[in-house]
Amino acid sequence: MNNSYYLLRHGESTANKQGIIACKPSTSCSGYGLTEKGVQQATTTATWLKEHLTEPVLVYASDYLRAKQTARIVAEKLGVNVIEDTRLRERDFGALDGESDTLYGSVWAYDASPKERTLGAESLEQLTKRVMGLIHEIEQQYRGYSIVLASHGDPLVALQSYVLHNEVIPGGGHPFQNAEVRKLDEPSTLIAP
Repeated sequence: MNNSYYLLRHGESTANKQGIIACKPSTSCSGYGLTEKGVQQATTTATWLKEHLTEPVLVYASDYLRAKQTARIVAEKLGVNVIEDTRLRERDFGALDGESDTLYGSVWAYDASPKERTLGAESLEQLTKRVMGLIHEIEQQYRGYSIVLASHGDPLVALQSYVLHNEVIPGGGHPFQNAEVRKLDEPSTLIAP
């Protein structure tokens, strides 16, 4: 790759704290922002990134509030602007939007058998294609940058799995914690909280 990629999951959000799935733009672009703990997590991660990234740096973010807020904290610390991109949005979990996050497993269970798409959830293939579209675009435009991608659990796991293994692991792979950042070429290394 022409650039170094740092995958960053948003800090704790109000949806995380409430234990609900928040995947639709109608509610997530302006709602379900960071909790106080989420702001602290993002600040800690921003400090780590400031100490470890080499310039030049670009920060991309999902347009969902929790990811934008996380990215803004990081970008401010790094002295750059945030580039919002809808391709970094959370996976669309269909009819499960607003339901308990304990139901994530029901979508992951039928990721392995895509014929059973009864919930209207975005497939792993669709998710991977949209996130990889952004990576291809960045690779064509930039060379030698440290790229921070502030997004959500499933898009980041799908991206990491696809780039490192040329496949997406149904069931979530190795999940990202809130405000965790991983360098794309280090699959199991936890870099920050």
